[in-house]
Amino acid sequence: MQTNTKASKRAIFSGLSWTSVSTIINGLSQVLRLSILSRFLEKSDFGIVAILTLTLGMVQVFSDLGFSSAIMSQKDLEKQDFVSLFWLQFIIYNVTMICLSLSSSLFASYYSNAAIASMLPIVLFELFFISIGRLYETVLQKEMRFKTIAIRNMLAAVISIPFALILALQSFGVYSMILSTLAHAAIINIWNFIAGQSTYKMQLQRIDYKKTKGLMKVGGFQMGTQIIDYLSSKLDIIVIGIYFDVSELGLYNLSKEVVVKFSLVTNAIVNKVLLPVLTLLQNDIARLREMFCKFVRETSLLNALLTSFMFVFADVIVYYFYGEKYIEATYLVRITAICSFLGLSSIPNGLVAIAMKKTDVTFVYTIIRVIMTSVILLTFGWISMKVTMIAVLIVAIIGFFLSWKMLLNNTISLGLLTYLKRFVPSSSTFSIVSIVLMPWWIAYGDYKKISVTVVFVLVYMLVTAICVAFAEKDMVKQLITKRYDAYKKQTN
Repeated sequence: MQTNTKASKRAIFSGLSWTSVSTIINGLSQVLRLSILSRFLEKSDFGIVAILTLTLGMVQVFSDLGFSSAIMSQKDLEKQDFVSLFWLQFIIYNVTMICLSLSSSLFASYYSNAAIASMLPIVLFELFFISIGRLYETVLQKEMRFKTIAIRNMLAAVISIPFALILALQSFGVYSMILSTLAHAAIINIWNFIAGQSTYKMQLQRIDYKKTKGLMKVGGFQMGTQIIDYLSSKLDIIVIGIYFDVSELGLYNLSKEVVVKFSLVTNAIVNKVLLPVLTLLQNDIARLREMFCKFVRETSLLNALLTSFMFVFADVIVYYFYGEKYIEATYLVRITAICSFLGLSSIPNGLVAIAMKKTDVTFVYTIIRVIMTSVILLTFGWISMKVTMIAVLIVAIIGFFLSWKMLLNNTISLGLLTYLKRFVPSSSTFSIVSIVLMPWWIAYGDYKKISVTVVFVLVYMLVTAICVAFAEKDMVKQLITKRYDAYKKQTN
């Protein structure tokens, strides 16, 4: 048990190091790509991209059939079983791609936008690359090959930015975003396929439907959960697309994207590092619970630092990343930042349920959440964009507590007070920083003046450092003690 614990700690440290570096680079590169393209594209272009991305994402989740979760939950998977899953998913993805591409004119008619008919087949071609790389990515994560994944992400990120810029300069318009995104997906999935050959070498073989059926049962609930969960996460896009025009949808999508990309660091770390570790500890609930609580406390504090910065300096982010013409999105970024803090805090909860093979619980939870989200957004979303954002915030708050109840309390018996205590440092940091700095920034700040912004950012860093030091005083005291002891040894 002690050996497994040490191995888990080493895996976590290595995973955090590599995943953090690559995710920061990847997240910043995606924001930079959006920033560059916002100078060439209109709000309506981003609205169209939001519609296309919504369609592609829904197809991806549906076509996965829960295979990724099935592979992750199996400690030992035979090569023949993996290859059968690969070819079955390959067929499903590509048949779906062809059928939907042929039906692209129907999507264009529904959204009353003829351009979608020519764009959708290009966007859907990403399914081909996903069909060869999706399952191999799961293998890389399961084997904790974080260095390989990190190098892959950084390479894809670095290549996609100049490619998008060249296309934009050549007046490709919205196609510059579509094609650069497709190139990014191609690099990621081809890399996955090649790297995964050392574990499961691909070969032509008949699909063993009996064995794949058994694996599909394992991932069946998770597939349903992923479909409904994706739908729930995109209900805001769907509702805004129904009640408002494409330009307003594009403005909201840009606001959401910049928050998501900045928050991508902790999101990726949680998903790629925590799940395989929790799976190893699935037979030791006490140890799993301890590991989970510690991880949540640390990552939520990082979430607070990221989201509080976006909340306070939302106008600065919008101005320098997107330009003056998008400055009206400031309030959208601020509300989305709060929702992001709550949402990111709940991400690890679903991973616990998967590790404990309680995918039926996540399925029921997701159904309840999507019903709740639908009712609230459809009831209030038509009034105005601001009311829609308030509704989104209410959904995030209710979802936070619902996630604890169903995914933690019902699976590993984690009490509410014990759970909430993990968020005291992060929530207090977010609240104090926002309450102290927001009034001063609104009264005296000027997002157009770099000197003023730099001064306020320095003050923000000082206030957050004080908050973190106070919230984590035991850790700081321990660190100072270690440094002092090391210094005494050297001087003696």
